[in-house]
Amino acid sequence: DLSSGKARIEARVNEPEMLYLEIKPRGQDGNDVRPIVAGAAIAPELLKPVAPCPANFDTFWASKIKLLEAIPANPVLTPADSGRPDVDYATIRMDHVRGTHVYGQIAKPKRDGKFPAMVIFQWASPPYPLQKVWVTARAAEGWLALNIEPHNVLPNQPQNYYNALPIAIKHYESIGNNDRDKSYFLEMYLRDYRAVDYIASRPDWNGKTLVVMGISMGGQQSLCVAGLHPKVTHVIVDVPSGCDTNGPLHGRQASYPFFPANDPKIMQTALYFDAVNFAPRIKATSLIAMGFVDTISAPTGVWTAYDLIPGPKEAVPMVDSPHNHLATPAQQRPYTQRSAEWLRTLVKRGEVNPRPISDSTKKTESQVDDHQLMMNELGIKKLRPGADPHNQDAFDEATANRFQDSLPDVLTMHDGTKVTRADQWPKRRAEILEDFEREVYGRIPQHVPKVTWKVTSVAKATSGGIPIITKTLVGHVDNSSCPQVAVDIQAGFTVPAGPKKPVPVMVAFSSHFGDRFAQHVHARQSAAVPWPKQALAKGWGYAFLDPESIQPDNAAGLRRGIIGLTNRGQPRKPDQWGALRAWQWGTSRLIDYFAANPESRVDPTKVGIEGLSRFGKAALVTEAFDQRIAVGLIGSSGAGGAKLYRHMYGETIENLAGSEYYWMAGNFMKYAASEAKFG
Repeated sequence: DLSSGKARIEARVNEPEMLYLEIKPRGQDGNDVRPIVAGAAIAPELLKPVAPCPANFDTFWASKIKLLEAIPANPVLTPADSGRPDVDYATIRMDHVRGTHVYGQIAKPKRDGKFPAMVIFQWASPPYPLQKVWVTARAAEGWLALNIEPHNVLPNQPQNYYNALPIAIKHYESIGNNDRDKSYFLEMYLRDYRAVDYIASRPDWNGKTLVVMGISMGGQQSLCVAGLHPKVTHVIVDVPSGCDTNGPLHGRQASYPFFPANDPKIMQTALYFDAVNFAPRIKATSLIAMGFVDTISAPTGVWTAYDLIPGPKEAVPMVDSPHNHLATPAQQRPYTQRSAEWLRTLVKRGEVNPRPISDSTKKTESQVDDHQLMMNELGIKKLRPGADPHNQDAFDEATANRFQDSLPDVLTMHDGTKVTRADQWPKRRAEILEDFEREVYGRIPQHVPKVTWKVTSVAKATSGGIPIITKTLVGHVDNSSCPQVAVDIQAGFTVPAGPKKPVPVMVAFSSHFGDRFAQHVHARQSAAVPWPKQALAKGWGYAFLDPESIQPDNAAGLRRGIIGLTNRGQPRKPDQWGALRAWQWGTSRLIDYFAANPESRVDPTKVGIEGLSRFGKAALVTEAFDQRIAVGLIGSSGAGGAKLYRHMYGETIENLAGSEYYWMAGNFMKYAASEAKFG
């Protein structure tokens, strides 16, 4: 009964358990609307498998690996254009069991040396092509990266090739599912083993770090091969499937591959391919993420696999996340942020330190302190809840613009004077900037430390027949005032090698130094010519800037990055800058570099900025505060970007003032306070 606006739902269990709650409200028309779901865990670190591991599990897999090793891999690499001057790329084919092959793609930094290795496994779906960027982006970060098909299919064909494959392979999970010697997953796991074996045999592997990683079925494969191959050193997986496959026989939620629970022979066969039975054999350091409302990879099974891993491990509970492809970026952010931190540490040959479960299930101290301290300082007791921007049924365009008649006139000064002449604009612009600095994006503190730029590499190459020069940069921010906070801005740019005069440059925000930028550089399957190649063809250059090297994209990072450095690790004041303004500041320092270094051959008066989503917000903020920006390409910037705050559709002020408050000034919270009306 929700007549009072509240309801209490209680459940009692007598053993370790996960609970899933689904509420199906009815709309005013009497029809069901989108369900509301929630998940809870009770002592999940004590969960156990519902069925024992087969007694001959180890001997079965030892015999299959022996058969595999009797077949030479005979790797054949076919080099191809990586699309990047600093990366080598090739497709690969290896011989496999039953006359099949292992197909994939591999990339490495284009330089001599030994590198940490990574093998990426794919999620479940009818066969599909591998995207080049999945390995080239990792190679640009310093990895020897291998990505393989789970099937005996070519890795880089047009979509019509995959569409024409036999129907049986599109339902591969049912092939041989009642016979352990004929199961489709036997060939798949051995394919994974061969991939790890191959990359570990390469002379350019550093012999120290070998990561297996994947999402969903890719996570399932990662767990299983880590239990089989002793050279795997790290496991990084998100919502792995195939865990505790016999769960439905004991009242637990089923997981993909959703083997039919009414067939005893199938359920017994499944135990030989169940990730929970490989987990006790994993000695690698492991990062395991689970979504509490995931109905495809049941979190009970994922927790069970996690509990059985004897090596160092870290759980990443995502308490409001469904399966990865159904989740929002915010729901998946605990995994994307933590996995990125692990990979950044490992590629630098560092050692990761897994966090205990107690730390993974609560906000960091700095996040709690900063948000609550800011609310206390502003006298805010509670914030209004944000909208679900992904639930379009919750929005009504007819009522979304209820403030449209009260929008302030941009060309009217605070004293009521109308701006009718060009010479009045500087004064009005200063008023607008003051409002936005104080209330929205925050002020940059005085005496921000100096940035010293250094060119770390220079590479010459050809792109689309055009000779190019690529330089990578590090901008070190003087941290002598606070040595415990280091800020080293990662950036780089590419210009045509031919022109002697300076050229225009488009700057792209690139999170995690190369990953997102590579997604811009490389065309997706349906795309035509990627924009950087179009820019080069028109005589432009392009640049990338890693925003997280300026300021982390999370609340805990407010004590780090350039914001933490200027505040010497202390909390912000209400009118101080948030991450969006910090990213703008970093872009401005890159333009300073172009202006001070004519040998870069970049025209500092013709610099553009582009960005999508949160980086669309940052690009728009950069345009607004740095008038040297000549052009902007802004995509889907939402609230905090080009969207009207008073347009109540999709992302709202409440969303930004809640979970994403670190993007904005502290004062911005006032506009989402329950005690005040929006005005």
